[in-house]
Amino acid sequence: MLNRATISTTDDSWFWKHDPSGSYSVKSAFLALSRATVDEVIFSVAEIRLLPKVWKTWAPSKVAVFSWQLLQD
Repeated sequence: MLNRATISTTDDSWFWKHDPSGSYSVKSAFLALSRATVDEVIFSVAEIRLLPKVWKTWAPSKVAVFSWQLLQD
C-alpha cells in the first residue's frame, strides 16, 4: 500500500469547502447554512451535540477555536 503513496512537498493550507475561493467568511458560512437541505448534511448528529460544548467551555479561546476547526474538518 505504501509503494503507491505519493508524498507532496507543497505546504499545507486551510480550505473552506463552502466557498469557491476556499476562503472563509461569515457570509459564506451563513449561505452554506441557509442552503442546507435534508440531503446536504453540514453537521453530523455527533457534531451538533459537540458544538455547544465547544463554545461553552472553560478552556482558552484558542482551544475552543481549534476544536471547532477540527469539527469542520
